[in-house]
Amino acid sequence: MKSEKLLESPKRNGVSKVLFLQLLRNKYGPCKVATHFNNGKWTKHIDILEIWEKGEWWRLETANNRSILTSEIVLDYDPPKDATKEESLAGAKEIAVKLNNMGFQFKYYFSGSKGYHFHLQFPDLIFYNRNERENIRSTFINMFKCDLIKKSERTMIALENVPHWKTGNKKIEAVV
Repeated sequence: MKSEKLLESPKRNGVSKVLFLQLLRNKYGPCKVATHFNNGKWTKHIDILEIWEKGEWWRLETANNRSILTSEIVLDYDPPKDATKEESLAGAKEIAVKLNNMGFQFKYYFSGSKGYHFHLQFPDLIFYNRNERENIRSTFINMFKCDLIKKSERTMIALENVPHWKTGNKKIEAVV
C-alpha cells in the first residue's frame, strides 16, 4: 500500500518527492517537514516517520520545507540586498572554492529566493547533544560568514527541487 502511494507522487528530477523525503529520513535520521503557504501560514512541523505512521500523505506531497538534519551543516549565503545575480553567484562560488580547498564534500543550491544553501554532511555530529551540535555549527557557519539561524536542526529550510513558497522558483542544485 505504501509503495503504491510512492508511485502516485509527482516526479521531481526523476525521483518522487515522497521517495526523496523517505530516503533522506532513512539515511540521515529524524527530519521534519512542513508546508509554508503563500499567505504566510505554516502546517505543523512533523517528522516524516510520523507522517507515514498516520498515513497523512498530503503532508509529504505538499511539503516545501524540511528541518536541518542532525548530521548536517547548512551554510545559508544571502548576498547583499543590492547585489546583482552575477555578484550573488560570485559570492557563492567563493564559498564553494573555499570548501573545496578545505577538502569538504558538499552540495550547493540556489535557494529559490535570493541566496544559496550549502549542504554538508558530518555523520559524527549525531554523537553530540543538541547544544554541542549548535556550537559546532555556529563555529563553522561563522567561518563562512553565513546566516547563524541555520545552526539549529529546529530551523526549517527550503526543500530541494521544490518551488520556494514566496517566489515560486525551485531550489535547484548549482554547479561550481
